[in-house]
Amino acid sequence: MKRVVFKCAFGGENGWGHVVRCSALAAAFKNNGWETCLWGGGDSDLLPSEVHSAFVRLDASGSTKADVLCIDEMYTEQSSFDELLARWRRLNGSGVVLGIDDMQVRSMAGFDLVLNTEIALREASYRSLKALLGERYALLRSGFGAPENTADLPQMWEGSVPVLVMIGGTDPFGFTERVLEGLAEMGSDRFLPIVVSSEPKAMVDTLARFRAYRVLSRLGSAEVAAWMGFCRIGVIACGSTLYEASGMGLPFVGLSVVDNQTATARKVRTEWGMPVLNCEKGSLDPLALQSGVETVLSRARRPYSEVDTKGAERVFRELEILCG
Repeated sequence: MKRVVFKCAFGGENGWGHVVRCSALAAAFKNNGWETCLWGGGDSDLLPSEVHSAFVRLDASGSTKADVLCIDEMYTEQSSFDELLARWRRLNGSGVVLGIDDMQVRSMAGFDLVLNTEIALREASYRSLKALLGERYALLRSGFGAPENTADLPQMWEGSVPVLVMIGGTDPFGFTERVLEGLAEMGSDRFLPIVVSSEPKAMVDTLARFRAYRVLSRLGSAEVAAWMGFCRIGVIACGSTLYEASGMGLPFVGLSVVDNQTATARKVRTEWGMPVLNCEKGSLDPLALQSGVETVLSRARRPYSEVDTKGAERVFRELEILCG
């Protein structure tokens, strides 16, 4: 059986988006008969079951031989990549290496294939043998192609607008609560917040201002897809969630909350026409948020991106060809 190893740090400053998108690609490998292994710093017990189940094995040391190595690490410098690739090739002798990159500040020299799903990206100066560029390669989990049955989801409450609030990560600056405060100021009876958060206790008083709300955590992709289909608009961070939202055609206000989201946020505004708030320094302008919400409420729900549910399969096929 062929084997693929995913090198990916997760949790803490690394967040969860990288391991989630790796799990989407891992599932594509697994569905095609490959053994999948996760090599990464992070507590695997904290991973949602859907993400965890995409990997057959866990490897803390990187000593597992494999046919393909996929690396998705935002903070690793090129010099460290050089050492890692040399070590891996000594261990395996041959094989294909994929690097997943977001910011185009590393050369990615030594990689056989580079994946960058930046919106509308058509050219890049990578020194890899080949590059897959643009949002059509976005790694969405399979549940976005088969959302949960929405029959059990709540119906609209007397005209209240369902708003998905999904900041992701650990939300150290408390953006979720500040978004809820902004929505409440616009009219607590006007909106029905659907909040994805692992820390709902921190916002109990703010949630109590609304007539109704839902707080969700540890959702599978089919559940996220169902809620994105139910909600009228979203307020989300400009990380991996925006690809999921665009795949579901959900209009949203984007929050750029960390520096590696800046370039993507710019494309969200210019290519998709969604309002974006720059919050990298921990600030959130409530008036700008309210203006953004009004803007997306005026939009019809229609496709606006090239994102679909086939990105992971496209990347797998490219790697399969390189493996020969």
